[in-house]
Order: sequence, then C-alpha cells, then structure tokens
Amino acid sequence: MIPAFCTAWKQLTGHNVIVLFAAVGGVGVQAFLPMNHADYLPPVADSTVQYSHIFEYIAASYQCAKNLAGRERLSLGGSYWVSCQGEGDIGNSQYETYYREVTDCLSALGFQTGALVETSSTIGEAAYYPYVEKMHNYQVALATESADICLGSSLDYDRYLPDRTTYEKTETMQEKWGGISYRSAYRMASWYVDTLSWNRVHLNSAALSQMGRDAAKNLAAVVGTK
Repeated sequence: MIPAFCTAWKQLTGHNVIVLFAAVGGVGVQAFLPMNHADYLPPVADSTVQYSHIFEYIAASYQCAKNLAGRERLSLGGSYWVSCQGEGDIGNSQYETYYREVTDCLSALGFQTGALVETSSTIGEAAYYPYVEKMHNYQVALATESADICLGSSLDYDRYLPDRTTYEKTETMQEKWGGISYRSAYRMASWYVDTLSWNRVHLNSAALSQMGRDAAKNLAAVVGTK
C-alpha cells in the first residue's frame, strides 16, 4: 500500500514523500492516543498483541523527519496522514469520538489533513456483518463531516461479503454486488484476499496497492496537485 501511495503521489503532485510508518496490527484506535490521554487504552498484560508509545513514536519520528529535512536542505511541502484501521474496533460504539481525538492530536503535532482508508472483516462469515456495516457508517461519517479528513479508499469495504444466508436475505447487500449469485459474489470477493481459505481477511498485494493509489488520488484532490 505504501509504495503504491508514494508512486501515485509523485505522479499526481510532483512531490516525493517521506514516510513515517507507525502501524501496529490488530489494535484499537485508542492505542494511537498519547499514553497520558484520558481515553488511552493500555494493552492487557497477557494479550498476544503488545503495544505502547505509538503516538509518542509518531511525535518523535515526525520531529526527526523535520530535522533530517533541515539538514538535507529539503523543503517540506506539507504533512499528511493516512490511516487503514478499524477492524480491531468492530463493535466500538465510541469509534468516531476516539478517532477524532487521535486526529486532533496529530493536528497538534503539525499534520494538516489525512485520508481514512475503510476496513471491513473476513468474507463469508455471518457474525461480523452488522458490525462491519456500523463501522462503514462511522468511517464514512468521519470522512464526509470532517474538513480535515477525506475518504482515501473504500475498496476493503466494497469487496466485503458476509455469509450466504445474510447475503440472500439482505437486499442492500445484493444491490452492492449487482444482484449476482452468492457463489459468483464470493468468487469475486476472493480476488482481493489471500489465496488460503482460512486467511480470507488479509488483502493481497494487488488490493493493497489499489488502496494506496486510491488514497493518494483522493488526498491529492483535497490538498492540491502540482
């Protein structure tokens, strides 16, 4: 996703990109708040995913990047963020509030605006469908109602498909897939994910690259091109 974003950004804006990578897989949005923030959620001691100091790392990396640019006599045109996050917050009714708290903290550092890349969940499963739809609504609302957030890409949500029963009982889901049979829809949804049947949540490189290109195009349209 990141190399594709950088390539597209260069083509669209004429500018190179300094990337600060600060992703931790499987953590909720509150993990990206400063550790002294009232809503910061510390990791559970016996959790398989350990995290801490994510925001502090972002702040330190951002300052280091600015220092490096100064030493190398590089002119920084702008500071922007891209997020691809949300699956770990399935069922989090306060997602919009916490997400805005994170972006407010990023703004305080000096980031001007950003692109929200939608997420979903594993295709073919029934349990998560209502939560995926809620997350979709949360993320679209954040991108459409916030002046400093644009919708970077909806590809992950667009390719999402629940179980057969839910699909055949849900008119809006069938409309999303053009009324095709569940078998055909599942085959198409599978184009975007890992080839292993037990790993149908992780997107493949083609899908991630497209999300990167989408995010670059939509963010560039907001902040201006060359």
